[in-house]
Amino acid sequence: MPAEEDQLFFPDADLDNADWAKRTWDLGLNSPEELDAYLRGLGMSAQDFARLPVCRWNVSKIPWLRDWLISHGLPVPISDAE
Repeated sequence: MPAEEDQLFFPDADLDNADWAKRTWDLGLNSPEELDAYLRGLGMSAQDFARLPVCRWNVSKIPWLRDWLISHGLPVPISDAE
């Protein structure tokens, strides 16, 4: 289907369907404390991390991740992987 001249197509606009989006939990982090230290080192907020597919796709797989989100006052996403 040809695109309209005034419309742009962004195939990776939805992070959950993007080819490059990280979903697997191979970060080497095994505790909330390690995650907090990792994010501080990156200069990333808990809110920003919670929006990433790697968080949303693993919240039901990693027992402490749900509690970590709640402890930061963030909603627990419903994982697409469930």
